[in-house]
Amino acid sequence: MKLTEMTNDQLVNIILRKDDVETRLRKEIAALQQENERLVKVKRFRVLAVGLIIAVACLAFIGLSSCNSNSKPGKGQIATTVFIDSCQAKEDERLTTQDWGFEPMFDTISFFGEPIVMDDWTSIHHQIRVIASENDMLNYATDIDLCVLSIGEVGFGVNIDGDGIHLIASIQPDGPKMRHVIDYLNSIYGEPKEDEPDCYCWRTGANGGCTDGMVIRLRPLHSEEDGTVLFFGK
Repeated sequence: MKLTEMTNDQLVNIILRKDDVETRLRKEIAALQQENERLVKVKRFRVLAVGLIIAVACLAFIGLSSCNSNSKPGKGQIATTVFIDSCQAKEDERLTTQDWGFEPMFDTISFFGEPIVMDDWTSIHHQIRVIASENDMLNYATDIDLCVLSIGEVGFGVNIDGDGIHLIASIQPDGPKMRHVIDYLNSIYGEPKEDEPDCYCWRTGANGGCTDGMVIRLRPLHSEEDGTVLFFGK
């Protein structure tokens, strides 16, 4: 039907339908534009999130690398592993404060003419073992729970405390074998002072790197059993 043949009502209906189509198209276009804007925002958010994740991962990797590098011994650092079997240290080398080039923070006593740094139990036994290995008069041996230092023919059990080194033997000070021990100490420290019978005292000063006021005492063992105590210390 031609437009000239249509009635006014028919023309109005056609115009209204056209307006409805245009309105729906505008709404769909507007919806598509909103969806497009939303997708753009989501894409930007994802890019930003990925960037943040990468940045955090890089910072974590740098932190771990720094920790690992700090934990490794650097130049001038020394790592020492010490294994202890009863009273004998199994290490080949034992560091003391003197090895680091610092002034010693501990007393240094004279032990058969050789200095011993009184730092810790393991180190002291190690130092005794080294001194004995270089001295024909001394022999150092260890058992499961006993350390024995032999001076000539006399064996002494080794005990260490905060005052010094105690050597305990089952032979009396006036025995002939102990006389050889006293003579050997005299050859190192000179004539002793005898306060009481069979009680001998040698004093050491700064000679040999020892702290002033250090003494060596040999006396009878004060117990029900006979014996001798030889003490090196303060």
